[in-house]
Amino acid sequence: MEEIKRQEEEARKQKEKEQKAQKGGNSGGSGNNGGSGGKAPVLAAGANATCAKAAGEVLGGRITVNCLYFRSNNGSIQGTVIGGNVFY
Repeated sequence: MEEIKRQEEEARKQKEKEQKAQKGGNSGGSGNNGGSGGKAPVLAAGANATCAKAAGEVLGGRITVNCLYFRSNNGSIQGTVIGGNVFY
């Protein structure tokens, strides 16, 4: 009986945590970036269609550049610039 109560309590806490994340509440973890809600709302929204399509193509074997790394482009690294990123 105690095990059932413990499991119900854990389920209740998890549900509250998920609801709080959906409302943009602070997750309470180290992922809080100081904004209103951290990463949880962004992650819950998922990737936009362009990002999802690009990821699917790459995972499907399509390679558009012969690079191992990328980062946001600030002009300090030479490479192939796509959007705001430089691939090198």
